[in-house]
Amino acid sequence: MGCSTPRVALVPSASAKTAQAEAQPCGKQQVSLSLGRGSVATGHHSQPIVVRNTTQHSCVLRGYPTLVAHAQGGGTLKVYPEPSGYSGGLCSGHAIANIVLPAGESASAMIEGTHSSPATSDATGCQMVSAYSVILPTESTAIALPLPDPGAECASLQVHPFVRGETGSEDCSAK
Repeated sequence: MGCSTPRVALVPSASAKTAQAEAQPCGKQQVSLSLGRGSVATGHHSQPIVVRNTTQHSCVLRGYPTLVAHAQGGGTLKVYPEPSGYSGGLCSGHAIANIVLPAGESASAMIEGTHSSPATSDATGCQMVSAYSVILPTESTAIALPLPDPGAECASLQVHPFVRGETGSEDCSAK
């Protein structure tokens, strides 16, 4: 004798659909940006860019921020958009989604890189990053984010797409 479990499809409520349809893209006038808590492990470092809605209305984020890493003494480092990496981003197989940010809520995008040279296993030949410039997906001008403590960047930097919350990582256990 077998039992079958009914399949349940999760469908957004009418109010959630309405909020998403009415929300405009998050612009730099509607949000504050900050750097979240970073981490360092096995030659890697990561730090989320946290975007907080400072208005009384919902707004929508989707995709990747454009990120420029500024080296101490001048110059910039290339930053590559990647869906996920060592420390954050999207769960395997997940697509970039619209993130509706209600008033006061946050989303984040993880920055990842390495702080030791693959050739020398130390910071030889690395550049010191002193600040980031961040451009939101629907904007064309940057928001400056100075780093309180400049850090060595030795290989390619990555930025992952925006996810809900302040960690820069999608919660893969909830899906």
